[in-house]
Amino acid sequence: MARPGLNAVLPMLLVGAFAWAACGDGSAGSDSGGSDPDSQAVDVSAAKAAVADYSGEPSAFPVDKPLERPPAGSRFAFLQNSTPVAALAAAIHTQPSLAISGSCRPIAAPRASSSTCACART
Repeated sequence: MARPGLNAVLPMLLVGAFAWAACGDGSAGSDSGGSDPDSQAVDVSAAKAAVADYSGEPSAFPVDKPLERPPAGSRFAFLQNSTPVAALAAAIHTQPSLAISGSCRPIAAPRASSSTCACART
Protein backbone atom coordinates (compact mmCIF):
# COMPACT_ATOMS: atom_id res chain seq x y z
CA MET A 1 0.00 0.00 0.00
CA ALA A 2 1.35 3.44 -1.04
CA ARG A 3 1.85 6.18 1.47
CA PRO A 4 -0.45 9.21 1.11
CA GLY A 5 2.50 11.62 1.34
CA LEU A 6 4.26 9.99 -1.61
CA ASN A 7 1.16 10.40 -3.79
CA ALA A 8 1.24 14.14 -3.16
CA VAL A 9 5.01 14.61 -3.57
CA LEU A 10 5.57 12.52 -6.71
CA PRO A 11 3.60 14.81 -9.09
CA MET A 12 5.43 17.86 -7.74
CA LEU A 13 8.78 16.17 -8.30
CA LEU A 14 7.85 15.32 -11.89
CA VAL A 15 6.73 18.88 -12.63
CA GLY A 16 9.94 20.22 -11.10
CA ALA A 17 12.08 17.83 -13.17
CA PHE A 18 10.35 18.88 -16.39
CA ALA A 19 10.69 22.58 -15.53
CA TRP A 20 14.39 22.16 -14.73
CA ALA A 21 15.00 20.28 -17.99
CA ALA A 22 13.18 22.98 -19.98
CA CYS A 23 15.41 25.71 -18.61
CA GLY A 24 18.57 24.34 -20.20
CA ASP A 25 22.07 24.78 -18.86
CA GLY A 26 22.11 28.56 -19.06
CA SER A 27 24.86 28.80 -21.67
CA ALA A 28 24.48 31.34 -24.45
CA GLY A 29 25.59 29.06 -27.25
CA SER A 30 24.56 29.41 -30.86
CA ASP A 31 21.92 26.71 -30.44
CA SER A 32 20.03 28.60 -27.74
CA GLY A 33 17.69 30.22 -30.29
CA GLY A 34 18.36 33.75 -29.08
CA SER A 35 20.52 36.43 -30.62
CA ASP A 36 22.40 39.36 -29.19
CA PRO A 37 20.57 42.54 -30.22
CA ASP A 38 23.76 44.59 -29.86
CA SER A 39 25.52 42.51 -32.50
CA GLN A 40 23.10 43.45 -35.29
CA ALA A 41 23.39 46.74 -37.16
CA VAL A 42 20.27 48.87 -37.46
CA ASP A 43 19.78 51.18 -40.45
CA VAL A 44 17.68 53.95 -38.90
CA SER A 45 17.62 56.13 -42.03
CA ALA A 46 16.25 53.24 -44.13
CA ALA A 47 13.56 52.59 -41.52
CA LYS A 48 12.55 56.26 -41.50
CA ALA A 49 12.42 56.30 -45.30
CA ALA A 50 10.22 53.19 -45.30
CA VAL A 51 7.58 54.79 -43.06
CA ALA A 52 7.83 58.35 -44.40
CA ASP A 53 4.76 57.96 -46.66
CA TYR A 54 2.68 56.85 -43.67
CA SER A 55 3.87 59.48 -41.19
CA GLY A 56 2.73 63.03 -40.68
CA GLU A 57 -0.64 64.57 -41.46
CA PRO A 58 -3.40 62.50 -43.06
CA SER A 59 -4.33 63.17 -46.65
CA ALA A 60 -7.70 64.58 -47.66
CA PHE A 61 -10.54 62.09 -48.00
CA PRO A 62 -10.98 61.47 -51.75
CA VAL A 63 -14.74 62.10 -51.94
CA ASP A 64 -16.21 65.22 -53.50
CA LYS A 65 -19.93 64.61 -52.86
CA PRO A 66 -21.78 63.17 -49.88
CA LEU A 67 -23.39 59.76 -49.97
CA GLU A 68 -27.06 59.66 -50.89
CA ARG A 69 -29.49 58.25 -48.38
CA PRO A 70 -31.15 55.02 -49.36
CA PRO A 71 -34.88 55.34 -50.00
CA ALA A 72 -37.17 55.23 -46.97
CA GLY A 73 -38.37 51.72 -46.32
CA SER A 74 -35.07 50.10 -47.40
CA ARG A 75 -34.67 46.59 -46.06
CA PHE A 76 -31.37 45.22 -44.77
CA ALA A 77 -30.51 41.68 -43.75
CA PHE A 78 -27.87 40.60 -41.24
CA LEU A 79 -26.64 37.00 -41.51
CA GLN A 80 -26.12 36.07 -37.87
CA ASN A 81 -24.24 33.01 -36.62
CA SER A 82 -25.03 31.34 -33.30
CA THR A 83 -22.59 33.20 -31.03
CA PRO A 84 -23.55 35.81 -28.41
CA VAL A 85 -21.24 38.34 -30.09
CA ALA A 86 -23.17 37.95 -33.35
CA ALA A 87 -26.41 38.63 -31.48
CA LEU A 88 -24.88 41.87 -30.18
CA ALA A 89 -23.70 42.77 -33.69
CA ALA A 90 -27.21 42.19 -35.02
CA ALA A 91 -28.61 44.59 -32.43
CA ILE A 92 -25.95 47.14 -33.34
CA HIS A 93 -26.72 46.86 -37.07
CA THR A 94 -30.46 47.23 -36.49
CA GLN A 95 -30.22 50.71 -34.96
CA PRO A 96 -28.68 52.54 -37.96
CA SER A 97 -31.20 51.02 -40.35
CA LEU A 98 -34.04 52.29 -38.16
CA ALA A 99 -32.41 55.74 -38.09
CA ILE A 100 -32.75 56.02 -41.88
CA SER A 101 -36.38 54.81 -41.82
CA GLY A 102 -35.42 51.33 -42.92
CA SER A 103 -35.60 47.92 -41.35
CA CYS A 104 -33.03 45.26 -40.53
CA ARG A 105 -33.82 41.60 -40.15
CA PRO A 106 -31.29 39.29 -38.52
CA ILE A 107 -31.25 35.91 -40.28
CA ALA A 108 -30.06 32.95 -38.24
CA ALA A 109 -27.28 31.17 -40.11
CA PRO A 110 -26.90 27.39 -39.84
CA ARG A 111 -23.89 26.03 -37.96
CA ALA A 112 -22.27 24.29 -40.96
CA SER A 113 -20.17 26.63 -43.10
CA SER A 114 -21.47 25.13 -46.37
CA SER A 115 -25.04 25.81 -45.24
CA THR A 116 -24.12 29.34 -44.19
CA CYS A 117 -22.70 30.05 -47.66
CA ALA A 118 -25.88 28.73 -49.25
CA CYS A 119 -27.93 30.91 -46.91
CA ALA A 120 -25.91 34.00 -47.85
CA ARG A 121 -26.49 33.42 -51.56
CA THR A 122 -30.28 33.60 -51.15
